[in-house]
Amino acid sequence: MLPRECRIPGIQFIFQNLLLTILSISLIDCWSFSLFAQTATGETTPDATVVPSRESIAESSLSTIVFSAPGASIASWTPADPESIVGRVVDFNASNIVYHSSPDGVLRTRPSGDVAKISFQWLSEEGTAAQVAFESGEYAEVIRLGKLAIAGGKLSSWQQRLLVAKMVDAFWLSNQRVIAGKLFLSLIKDSSPLLVYASAPLIWQPAKIDSTMIEAAMGWMKDSESVDAQLLGASWLLGTSNSTEAIETLQKISRQSNVQLARLATAQQWRVATPKEVANKFLEWRAVRDLLPVALQLGPTLTIAEKLERASLQPEALQEYIRIIAIELPTSQGSDFAKQRAAEILRSANRPEEANKLLTSPLSTSP
Repeated sequence: MLPRECRIPGIQFIFQNLLLTILSISLIDCWSFSLFAQTATGETTPDATVVPSRESIAESSLSTIVFSAPGASIASWTPADPESIVGRVVDFNASNIVYHSSPDGVLRTRPSGDVAKISFQWLSEEGTAAQVAFESGEYAEVIRLGKLAIAGGKLSSWQQRLLVAKMVDAFWLSNQRVIAGKLFLSLIKDSSPLLVYASAPLIWQPAKIDSTMIEAAMGWMKDSESVDAQLLGASWLLGTSNSTEAIETLQKISRQSNVQLARLATAQQWRVATPKEVANKFLEWRAVRDLLPVALQLGPTLTIAEKLERASLQPEALQEYIRIIAIELPTSQGSDFAKQRAAEILRSANRPEEANKLLTSPLSTSP
């Protein structure tokens, strides 16, 4: 998993808010303890199991919402026909985004799957500070400030979810991976749009899996009530001695009715492809990847690029890395990683000037 700009708000029903407001107080202490325990012992303690939330009476700030159809052009690496509007978001859930458009103030509803990105001002100082800390790589501060912002009661429900997603990324990047997984699964339960998977702690490249991750993943993969938990667990176990069971789980998910979740499960299986399979299948992989919302394409694209490199298909791998650089924000970790790998391929091809230019000239066509 790599951090991205969050695009994942949602909303809770009023009766849920009453319960979760109470639970959020205990969770704040729980998260603090988990962070301390991880640092002191090197072990992840289980904890954040529900998404804290309390409704704010503050007026929603103006937001810029970018709509785009799923898929991207291989020629331009940009979403097809992006549409940008300014308005005040009322709700953004698993089905729809509801907003007052500006300047007419008309209440409009669009499918949530059409949303590529939302830019906005946080309704609390702590939320703004957490965003700055995230961009600076200060992940412990993201967690600390995120807890304060949520407890402060100024954030609307959809902004709370954006902030919780930042905290998922921060826990993951602080090597508190089990907590990141638990918090993500709690977030996805709360009528969150599929775009929450932009912050999902799925594994897309070779990674070390420790015993605490394996234990948690085994439980998630056997969770018959949550396909999301099964997908996360299988993702973590795919490169372990439990890979056979993980593959079977991913194959099952790839046949289920939620087509976007099925595509993510299909993309996870590319991680175990042999070099010969890569050569025969990567064009098909690209087609599947392009059917995902643009916000969910980073992980599958990283897998495609890595497998192409291992199959000695360097020009094709370079295409994938350049695609990431074009779509991702220039400051994102995904963009930085792609630049480094693309530059290495260019140097190996005796194209050092192009490599240096790539590293020194940010390229982004992200809407």
